Amino acid sequence: MPGKPRHLCAEKDDLLWQKLEEESDEWYESVRTAEKRRQVGNFIWQYKDAKPTLMHPVLRAQLALQYNDVAEDDGDVCDKFVARSLFRRLIDSHTFESDQECPTGDFRLFSEDLRPANVLVDENLKVVGVIDWEFAYMAPAEFTFDPPWWLLLLEAKDWPGGYGEWIKAYEPRFHTFLRVLEVEEKKIGTNGVLSSSDPDGGMSTLPLSQRMRMSWKEKTWLINYAVLDSWGFDFIWWKFLDERFYGPNEDQDHRSRLHLLSEPQTTAMCDLVATKAHERLDRKIFEWDEGLAFTRLRSLQ
Repeated sequence: MPGKPRHLCAEKDDLLWQKLEEESDEWYESVRTAEKRRQVGNFIWQYKDAKPTLMHPVLRAQLALQYNDVAEDDGDVCDKFVARSLFRRLIDSHTFESDQECPTGDFRLFSEDLRPANVLVDENLKVVGVIDWEFAYMAPAEFTFDPPWWLLLLEAKDWPGGYGEWIKAYEPRFHTFLRVLEVEEKKIGTNGVLSSSDPDGGMSTLPLSQRMRMSWKEKTWLINYAVLDSWGFDFIWWKFLDERFYGPNEDQDHRSRLHLLSEPQTTAMCDLVATKAHERLDRKIFEWDEGLAFTRLRSLQ
């Protein structure tokens, strides 16, 4: 039996989105100053050697704190709660670390918006600069081993038909990219410029092309993409990741996984279902204060 139909992506909060658009111009002007850029640069430099360990809080925060449009019904709330709980369980057990081939443990400056439109070249097609770093952050070095989404110029979440259709269109383009990358790696030879760093600061014996091919084949990239795309997380989880880590799930939803929840988690899920049912009837822009937001997040621990 095929899994039940589900949205390819979670919906954004339309009420809040409209309000944010009205205020965004003023905010952009306030942060685009030399002093703000200097503060951001100093912050990145200060924490460049940090070792973050938590990848899941933003996913839980969206479910807990997005007031409107986060779930379409009670079953959808349960799907989202269980998916995030099981994902956190894998993180806490370090499953993803053992799932990676030769994980570096490093965190590096990473830009999700690195794509052809943001790369500057001269008249000889030599790269002279990269722009648009406003959404850059420190991320696991393994993110660089994932297939580059920009080969189709549109991300999976923006592709007509969603992730499934995006993957079908992407795969042949990706293999063409790998063939070109392999040619360039052979030109470079053994100096390792296009190879990936190993934990000791040397160079891995696996070239970047091979790491990318492994990421695609083993679907490691989907784990990273699920972390990066909170609106697409649920589709990725139930369609590609749930059965990989927890075994068969014919309906691809939460019902076959309820036995994996602890008693406190089950209670928290039921409370969240009731809360979201009320919020669906009470559509409004809700401004969270820090204390209330913290209490709500703690309730989903």
